[in-house]
Amino acid sequence: MTLVELDRALRQLRLSGMARVLETRLRQAQTERLVPLDLVSTLVNDELLCRQDRKTRHRHRRLRRCQRRGRQQQCDDEGPKGHHSCDSKGSQRKSFAWKRRERLASGSS
Repeated sequence: MTLVELDRALRQLRLSGMARVLETRLRQAQTERLVPLDLVSTLVNDELLCRQDRKTRHRHRRLRRCQRRGRQQQCDDEGPKGHHSCDSKGSQRKSFAWKRRERLASGSS
């Protein structure tokens, strides 16, 4: 398997963190003569760090969005699965808008 094929396969498996550093880590493994297990554990660690960074960026974006809308207190109250209360309010607004569109399309106000 070539590097291009391996990169494509990693991205298809949603392992973009590994794909991003693969070539660098392979060079490092060759120069430092890493054992295959060490190489794999380094790649897995890189993927975990990438996912943690992505999760942190997502939370920061969500918090900024909530702050702009004046919902700081609601955004601080994160649910058990990481859902924010303002996310559910956004989905309620969407459902309300959807129902309104349906009523307008059917001709009733």
